[in-house]
Amino acid sequence: MKSADNFNYELGIVQGRLTPTEKGKLQNFPNENWREEFLMASNLNLNFIELLSETIHNPNNPIWSSSGREKIKYLCEKNNLQIYSACTDYIIENSLLSDEKTVNYVLDFIKSMNKLNCKKIIFPLMGKSDLNSSNFEDYISILRDLQIEATKFHIEILIESLVEHNNINKLIERIGSPIKCVFDTGNIINKVDSIYDEIANLDFNIGHIHIKDKLKDNTSCLLGTGVVNFSEVFRALKKINYKKSIVFETPRGVDPVKTCKYNINFIKFISSQYYE
Repeated sequence: MKSADNFNYELGIVQGRLTPTEKGKLQNFPNENWREEFLMASNLNLNFIELLSETIHNPNNPIWSSSGREKIKYLCEKNNLQIYSACTDYIIENSLLSDEKTVNYVLDFIKSMNKLNCKKIIFPLMGKSDLNSSNFEDYISILRDLQIEATKFHIEILIESLVEHNNINKLIERIGSPIKCVFDTGNIINKVDSIYDEIANLDFNIGHIHIKDKLKDNTSCLLGTGVVNFSEVFRALKKINYKKSIVFETPRGVDPVKTCKYNINFIKFISSQYYE
C-alpha cells in the first residue's frame, strides 16, 4: 500500500463521500459517480475507498456482478488504491438475528468480498440488527458462524455497535475467533465520559477506525467543530500502538473534495502532536 505522506495510518474514505448526493442522505452509494471517486481518492493520496452495500439492495452496485467487481479491481490498480474494507449497511434495515434472508445476504456479501480480495468487512450492529443486552448471547452464536465462513477466505469481520467497551470486549472474548471491532469516534462520544479511556480499554480489539465528529444532538459535523476531543483520540491511539486503518465517515460539506483535504490535514496535524 502506498504511503500517505509518511502518515502513521492507512487512510480511507467511505464510498460516496467524495461526490455530492441527495440532500439529507449522508450514507449513500454514488450510482452515477462511483467510478470517478477512485481517481479523486488517489489524487487526495488516500489508500483506499471503503466499499458500501446499502440498506436496500441495489443490483446496480458493482460489488454484486462479475463485471462490476472487475471494474473495481481495474480502477483500484489504475489509481494505486487497495481493496481494503467494505461495510454492509443492509443489516441496519434487515435483522441479522430474526431473518434468514439477511444471513444469506451477508454470506453472499462475504463471497463477493472474497472475489475482490477484500481484507476486512464491517457489520454495523445497529437499527434492526442492534446489539444489546437482550440479544447478546444470540449474537455470539451467529457472529461465530459468520466469522468461520469469512476466515475461509482470509477475511476479518469487524463489528460496529453503540455499546461500550466492556460489552464489546466480552463479546469478542466469547466468540473466540479473530473478530475485532470498529471504533467510531462519533457514534460513542455522547455515551461515554472519556473517549481516551474507551480506546485504551478496547486496546488490541480495535481493528479499524471510523473518524467523524458530532454535535451534542448527535448530528454529524465538520471535524473539530463538535464534541469529539481528537487530541484524546490520537493520544489514546499512540498508547495502544494502533497503526492500522482510519476511514473518514464525515459530512461532505459544500465541496466534498475540499472537505476531505481539510479532514486529512486536520487529523495529520492533531496526530503529529503525539508522534513527532
